[in-house]
Amino acid sequence: MARTRLYSGHVETNPSTQNQFTGSGSEPTSDLSFSMTRRLLIVDDDPSVREALKSVLGEAGYETVMAADGRQGAHELERQVFDLLILDLDLPEISGWDILDIVTARRPTLPVIVLTGYFDQCVPGALQGADAFIEKPPDVTRLLKLVESLSSETLEQRRLRRSKEMATAGSTIPIEQSYRRVR
Repeated sequence: MARTRLYSGHVETNPSTQNQFTGSGSEPTSDLSFSMTRRLLIVDDDPSVREALKSVLGEAGYETVMAADGRQGAHELERQVFDLLILDLDLPEISGWDILDIVTARRPTLPVIVLTGYFDQCVPGALQGADAFIEKPPDVTRLLKLVESLSSETLEQRRLRRSKEMATAGSTIPIEQSYRRVR
C-alpha cells in the first residue's frame, strides 16, 4: 500500500502514488474524493499543518475552519456546529486535553481525531472522548478514510461504537491491543 504523508505544509507521496492528493497528475481514483459537504474544525498551533490539512481536506470536498490555539478552538466550538474535530494535544492557551473535556461535556456526539507528535500520550485519550489517534506527520490516505468514516457515522452508530469501547476499557488487554492497532 502506498504511503502518503503531510510534511511541512505540503503533501508528499512515494512514486507509486503519482501525486494522488496533490492535484497534479490524474485525479484520485478512490471513492474518498466524494463526500457530502461536511464542516471540520482543525485545531493545531502549527500553521503548516493547518494549511496542509486544509488543502488535502478541501480537495476531498470538506469545508474546514482553522484554529491556531486551544482558546480559539474552544471559541469556534461554541460559535459553530461541526461534523468532526481534528485536534492537536500540545496547544497554547488551552491544551488539547482540555478541549477534549469541553467536547465531552458540551458536544459529546462530536467525533474527534487527535493528531499529535506525542503518540505515546494517546492511550489515556481513549477514555476522554477521542475517536481516533494519528501520529504526525499523518498518512493522508488513512486520515481521509477516518474523516469520511467518522463524519458520516450516524448518532446511533457512534453511540454503539463508543459504548463498546467503554465496555472494553476496563481491561488493559483491549486498550493495549487498540494502541498497537492505531500505531
